[in-house]
Amino acid sequence: SRMVVQLFGFDAGDRILPIAPWPSFVGMRTLLRAHLAGAALVSAWIDKTREALGDTLRRYGVTRMYATPWHLRRLLQSPAPSRPWPPLRSVNTTGAAITIEEIMAARSQLAPNLFVEYGTNEISYVAQLRPDAAPLPGCVGSLLPGVEMRADDESGNPLPPGQVGDLGFRCAWMCSEYAGNPEATRLHFRGGWFYPGDAGYLDAGNRLFISGRTLEAINCGGLKIWPDEIESVIKRHPMVTDVAVVGLPHPLAGQIAAAFVVLRPTIVLRVSPRELHEFCAISLEKPRVPPHFFIVARIPRNQAGKVMRDNLISAYPGAAEMVRDS
Repeated sequence: SRMVVQLFGFDAGDRILPIAPWPSFVGMRTLLRAHLAGAALVSAWIDKTREALGDTLRRYGVTRMYATPWHLRRLLQSPAPSRPWPPLRSVNTTGAAITIEEIMAARSQLAPNLFVEYGTNEISYVAQLRPDAAPLPGCVGSLLPGVEMRADDESGNPLPPGQVGDLGFRCAWMCSEYAGNPEATRLHFRGGWFYPGDAGYLDAGNRLFISGRTLEAINCGGLKIWPDEIESVIKRHPMVTDVAVVGLPHPLAGQIAAAFVVLRPTIVLRVSPRELHEFCAISLEKPRVPPHFFIVARIPRNQAGKVMRDNLISAYPGAAEMVRDS
């Protein structure tokens, strides 16, 4: 937290709006950072519309804001506010994948000083894409000072730069175990490195690229499919407001990718699963296009905006049955 305070230049004049208010875990973490800087925490929820959020920012004199990509997506889908937001010193987004299109839209319509970040609870921030840096597909910015990274193959051997592997990090301030949970410690802390369960690589320019969660990778007949890659394409469709891609069991392939999609509420324009399939086929190789698209009312997410994939599958049991019988 002290590194974050120094990195962003937090000071006693800041009023910080967290991803979720106190007493949530993320609210507590932001409160600690605010105290280290002598700043104030604004313990309020992030409003769903730009108009309402603008009122909150003005009411509490917010100078900095944290938001997940899901928060930014909702705000971008809302109407433009009747008057501009008050200027913010920084808007920081983390917690899930965000597309290039969403980064550029957020910079132009919400806040020009948008920071994209990648981190873990065990280390804090690992990499950062600053507002003056051009976004690249899957890139979460440059490694922060003091953080080391490696990408391992399936045998735990380090891979050369540019090759996707199981990401490991280490730094002087990270923790070394989970209290009272030796199994989780064994899984994530190995040889002095912390492995959060993400796959990716580091390029020659010290930029970190994330492919997806290793546990969420879909193994379709031996082909490894990353949900983030497919979701970033589906999000480009103008009728889509939310999407989650999961692997559902299949007797022959092992798993098959299925896309759960939330559409804009309109009675004028409609889009079918077939049309969504054709839309994806324009940008993705045929084996990576989900054969199944399900139009749903909502996608369950936690306070940090991450998809609760197990809850999603259990909420729509008919989808799993359809995939299994296909």
